[in-house]
Amino acid sequence: MARRSGVAIAMGVVLGFLGSRLLFLQWATLIPWGIGGLVVGAISQDRRQALVGGVAYGFVVGFTFTAAGYGGEDPLLSKVPFFAIFGLVSAAFGIALTLAGHWLTIRLRPASGGGSRQ
Repeated sequence: MARRSGVAIAMGVVLGFLGSRLLFLQWATLIPWGIGGLVVGAISQDRRQALVGGVAYGFVVGFTFTAAGYGGEDPLLSKVPFFAIFGLVSAAFGIALTLAGHWLTIRLRPASGGGSRQ
């Protein structure tokens, strides 16, 4: 589980940073973020892992986006509470995306005749 959470965090950092640098794409920056969330859910082994991965991915992508894109005069550290709030809101979207990705993976996976479908 730690490896998949690490993947979620790394993907969140990369996509959050790139999104902050590619602002000319406007709302289209959300497309890779959404795909990233679906991928994190797809590689999750169960719903719990998708939930944890969604929180990690969503928080990190939102926090990184706001922190990397900050260009104000106040010190960056003074804005961390705002970045964290944005990260928490992003975590909610991350949960929704990863659970959707996990659900889609279960529905599209061929029946194997045994085992539980979580």
